[in-house]
Amino acid sequence: GGPDPMGLMGRTWLPVERSARFWATQNGCQPARDTSSDGAIEGAVWRGCGNASVAVYTLEGWGHAWPGPGLTSVR
Repeated sequence: GGPDPMGLMGRTWLPVERSARFWATQNGCQPARDTSSDGAIEGAVWRGCGNASVAVYTLEGWGHAWPGPGLTSVR
């Protein structure tokens, strides 16, 4: 979260965890979330939202990079 580093439209973005909680509330999910971790990947899932759930996964050391072909961890 924080101010848009490119200054587009003067927006300030919410932290990902807060954004996920917003969508979980909007979708009527249960307030408690299930969490998991294997050391490198942490997950949070809100359930009971009807036909879908809200999930957030973070990868240790990746920052804002999107993990995909040709990318390596930012350590």
